[in-house]
Amino acid sequence: MRKLTPIKSYQLERRLQMLGSEDFYGREVLEVGVFKGDHLKLVAQKKPDALFGVADSNQDFDSAQRELEGLEVSLGKIKGKLLPFPRQSFHSVFSVTFFQYITDKKRFEKLFEEACRASDNQLIIIELTEESKESMNGVIARTVKEYTRLAKKNEFKLIRIEYINAAISLKFSNFISQTFGDNNRPSDTSIQLQKLSLPFTKILDSFFPENRHLTKMVFEREKEELY
Repeated sequence: MRKLTPIKSYQLERRLQMLGSEDFYGREVLEVGVFKGDHLKLVAQKKPDALFGVADSNQDFDSAQRELEGLEVSLGKIKGKLLPFPRQSFHSVFSVTFFQYITDKKRFEKLFEEACRASDNQLIIIELTEESKESMNGVIARTVKEYTRLAKKNEFKLIRIEYINAAISLKFSNFISQTFGDNNRPSDTSIQLQKLSLPFTKILDSFFPENRHLTKMVFEREKEELY
C-alpha cells in the first residue's frame, strides 16, 4: 500500500478528529458506506450500546472485517439503493466521505434518504463540499445547501457545521506537488517540502478560514408538532 503524503495524512487526521469529537456513548450507531473499518474502530472506543456498519462492495466488506476482528461490530452490505434495516433503528447514523463517491444522482439521493430513514435522532455527514457542485477525480463535491435540502425533505434539520479550515495548507501542498512532483506522483522532494511546510501553513489556516472542502454536517430529526 502506498504511503500517504503529509497533506493526505493531515486530512485523515482531521477527518478522524471531526468524527471523534461526537458523543456515541450508550447509543445504537450505524455507519453507512464502510471502507476500511477505521471509522467504526474509532467509534467503538466511544462505548456505544451497539455498533453496525454497511459496506457498498465485497472488497470494502472484507477489508472492514479484517480491520475490526475482535470488536463487537455487526457488518452488512448495502443492497443497491437500500439499507437492510427497519425505519428509525439507530440513534445515530453517520457517513464519512462515502456519498462523494456516489456520482449517480438518483442513487445518491435514495441512499441519503435511506440514511435518514434508519436514524431516529441524529445524522452525521462528513464529506467534501464546495460553494458550487464540482466533479473531480471520480468524486462529486456537493454543496452544504444540497445536503441540507435533502435532509429537510427527510425531516432532518442542520444543527451544527464544521469545516476543515486548511485552505493555505491545501493550496501550498498542491503547489508543491505540481512543481516538484514526478508525473503527477509525489516525489521525495515534494513529500519532504510538505512535511517541512505543514507546521507553518497550519498556523496560517486559522487566519484564512474557508467554508468548503472537508465538512462535518450534523443533522437532527425534526420533532413532530403536537396540536
